[in-house]
Amino acid sequence: MRSLTVISTLMLLVLSVACTSTGDDVTSPAFPNLLDEEKNSDSFVWECRANMRTIASQAVIFYATNERYPNSLEELGMAGIMCPGCGLAYCLSGTANEFNISCPMPLEPNHGSIDNGVPSWLHDPEYEEYLCRENMVTIANQAITFFAGNNRYPEDLEELGLENLECPTCCLSYIYYSYEDSAENPAFYAGCPLSSDPNHGFIDNGVPSWQQEEGPDEDICRGNLVTITNLAVIFRASCNRYPRTLEEIGMTDVVCPTCNLTYELVSTDTEFYVSCPMPSDPNHGFIANWVPSWLDE
Repeated sequence: MRSLTVISTLMLLVLSVACTSTGDDVTSPAFPNLLDEEKNSDSFVWECRANMRTIASQAVIFYATNERYPNSLEELGMAGIMCPGCGLAYCLSGTANEFNISCPMPLEPNHGSIDNGVPSWLHDPEYEEYLCRENMVTIANQAITFFAGNNRYPEDLEELGLENLECPTCCLSYIYYSYEDSAENPAFYAGCPLSSDPNHGFIDNGVPSWQQEEGPDEDICRGNLVTITNLAVIFRASCNRYPRTLEEIGMTDVVCPTCNLTYELVSTDTEFYVSCPMPSDPNHGFIANWVPSWLDE
C-alpha cells in the first residue's frame, strides 16, 4: 500500500503534466449537489466562505497569466457561483495589484469578504491555522507555475503578486526564498511568519511540514484530495481545462490509506470532482469545484 504522506517535489509532477486533447464525445458528468435546501444558516456560512476562497484562488491564478486581477466573475468563468444563503452572485472587484470578493447578502453582518487574499472572518485559532496553510499552498502552487514558465523560482513574493498575503493570526507577510538544495537543484521555501513555536508550519520545496505529522487515515486521505485538487487547478491554468485522469497530473500511485484504492476523478473543462474511493458510506469525502465536503461537519 502506498499512501501519499510526502510528495518530494511537486515541481516534478507539474512539469511532467502534458496538455493532451480529448475527444468531443466526452459526456458531461453529473456533479453532486453541494447545496442542501434544508441546511441551516450556519452551514450556509461555511459554504459561502468556501465559495469565496475558491474565487480568490482563481483570481490569483488569473493574475499569474494576465498581470492583473480580474474585475468580474465572468472573466474567471465563475458567473454561476452564488451565495447559498441569498442566491445572489458574489461581488468581485480587481485592479492591477489588488482584489476584493464579498458576500452579496444584504443583511449585516453577511458572510464576510476576502481582501487581497485575507479573509475578514478568522478568529478561531484552528481555522486560522487551516487558512494559513492554504495560503502557503497557494504560494507554493504559484511558485511552481512560475518555474514552469521561467525555469527558475521567483526571488520573492512580489514576483508572484502575493506580497500582501498575510498570516491570518499575526498579519505578517509569509517568509519566502528560493535556494539550491544539496544536489544543487533549484528549490523554494514558504513559511508561516508567526513567531510562536510551533507556528502554522512551512512548505519546503513542495513538501508541507504538516503532511509529515502522524494522523488518522481520514486526515491523510483528505490531504491527498487537497493535493490532487491543487495540481488539477495548476493543470487548468496551463491547459485551459481540468485533467480527465489522475495520470495527466502524475497521481495514479496515490491511494486512500484505508481501502488502498485509487481516487475517483470526474471533470469537464470547467468543473472538477475528486472523491475518496472507499465503498463505505460515509467515506472520507470529496472535493467538488474546490469545495471540500467536510467543511460542513
